[in-house]
Amino acid sequence: MSSGSLFSRCVLQSVVCVLRRKLFEGSVFFRRVLVILGACCVTSLDLYTKRLCASMFENITEVKLLPILNFVKVHNTGMSFGLFAGYQFSNLFFLLINVPAVLVVLFLSFREKRLVACVAWSFILGGAVANVTDRVRFGAVRDFIDFHFLDLHWPVFNVADAAIFLGVVFVLFHSTSEKVGSIN
Repeated sequence: MSSGSLFSRCVLQSVVCVLRRKLFEGSVFFRRVLVILGACCVTSLDLYTKRLCASMFENITEVKLLPILNFVKVHNTGMSFGLFAGYQFSNLFFLLINVPAVLVVLFLSFREKRLVACVAWSFILGGAVANVTDRVRFGAVRDFIDFHFLDLHWPVFNVADAAIFLGVVFVLFHSTSEKVGSIN
């Protein structure tokens, strides 16, 4: 191993060690940066995949990827799984609910002290911001992932929905396991 690569490795390990210590010692700044960066990554990934699919769907309505997975073009004016879609003022109604919800999630994520929970909250925040962005720009959320088995289809969703789901699962699991641990 050359001295340059050894030096680079030592510097990288030192940076990782300092970041880890700052995160685990309760640095509010680093936890907040982690939440914001995670949310930005989720939002960017979701908006990028939606743009990619939108360009794919200019002349077609469905792309069959696997026997159980299709990409389809859906504009969801409702909430998760298309509930309450099609009502006259549904987009305005969901914007009035979603924007304060994003602020509440941001507040809750900034209060979090545990690293895993910070990442989970960043998934929820990033997914929510991406879907609110869609509602503002397009009047609906663009969904495209269609899982199915034979003729049984799961409701069409997007990367933001998956991130929100995973974030909620991790927050619930982490808070439940913490309470179980405190009982023993």
